[in-house]
Amino acid sequence: MKADSPLQPAKPLAKVSTKTTIKQWSEEDRPREKLLRLGARHLSDAELLAIFINSGTEKDSALDLAKQIMTGLDNDLGQLLEIDHAYLTGCEPGEKKKRFAGLGDARACTILAAIELGRRLRDTPPPRRTPITCSLDAYRVLRRHLESLDHEELRCLYLDASGRVIKDELVSSGGVSHAVADLRLILAPAITHYASAIILAHNHPTGHLQPSAEDMDLTKRVKQVASVCNIRLNDHLILGRYHASVTSDGERSHYLSFADNGLLASL
Repeated sequence: MKADSPLQPAKPLAKVSTKTTIKQWSEEDRPREKLLRLGARHLSDAELLAIFINSGTEKDSALDLAKQIMTGLDNDLGQLLEIDHAYLTGCEPGEKKKRFAGLGDARACTILAAIELGRRLRDTPPPRRTPITCSLDAYRVLRRHLESLDHEELRCLYLDASGRVIKDELVSSGGVSHAVADLRLILAPAITHYASAIILAHNHPTGHLQPSAEDMDLTKRVKQVASVCNIRLNDHLILGRYHASVTSDGERSHYLSFADNGLLASL
C-alpha cells in the first residue's frame, strides 16, 4: 500500500489591498481629468500638487500624499516656498519613520522644480517698457527685489513722460536714514536719465505696512526737492514680506501706497 504523501504547508492567502486608487474614482473627481475639464483654477492646492506627484504608493494615492504635505504646512501655500529636499524625503526630528512615506527623490525633485518655476514666474516683472499706470503696476515691478529681504532696502523707479520705466535702481540698503541725509542718491539718477517722474519704494521686513515718521519725512523732502527740478514724485510704496494668502484686496494687501491712501497729497 502506497504511503500517504506528507502534508504540504498551506499557501499564504494573497494580500488583498483595501486602497482605492485614483483610477477607481469617478472621472469628475480625478485631479488630472478635472483640470482638463474645468481648468487649473478650479483645482484645490492639494489636487494641483497631486498632479506633480503623479502616482501614489501601495498605501496612499497621489492625492493622499499631497494632502499630507499640505497638512504638514498648515495648508499654507506660502510655506511651500520654504521646503527643501530634506523636508520632503526625510524623517520627523527624533524619529526613524519618514515624514511622507513613499515620497522619494523623483517625486521630491518634481515638486521642488514646480515650486521654483512658480517662484520665478511670480518674480518676473512686466515688460520693461510697460507704462506704470497705478500702484499695483509699480508693486509688480518692485516685489521681486524687496519682498523676500530680511533687511530694509530703498529703491527708486525712474519713469519717462509716458510712465515707462527708464531705470530701476537700489538707492540704499539697511534703512532709509542714509537716503534722508543725502537726497542726491535719489535725484541724481533722475536728472542723469531725464526722468519725468519717480516712484520710491522700500520694504518693512516685519510685515507691518504703517509708515514711520522717518518714512514720512523722506517722502516729503523728496517731493519738495524733486518739484524744484520739475520731476514728479508719483508714489512711495511700502512692501511687507511675501505671503501667499489672498484677501479680498488681493495683491493690494501686500503693500501700502502713499498716493492711494492720500498721504502723498497731504505732504
